[in-house]
Amino acid sequence: MPRKANCWDNAVIESFFSQLKTEFPCFYPNSPIDSFQQNLKKYIRYYNEKRIQKRMGFVSPKKYYLDYQNAA
Repeated sequence: MPRKANCWDNAVIESFFSQLKTEFPCFYPNSPIDSFQQNLKKYIRYYNEKRIQKRMGFVSPKKYYLDYQNAA
């Protein structure tokens, strides 16, 4: 349960939804409503595994995690 009046509790999910609303229409511009669920799963997989992120040294989260495991 998040603490009362603490915006940092929701920062992660708010950031994700902001990216989703910005990038999803670019990836699937004319996506019919029936395939929305499948396209959303594809986008989440892309976001978690392939999307290059500046804060991780311009590598994908999956590669960053594998590099971290190999270093330990």
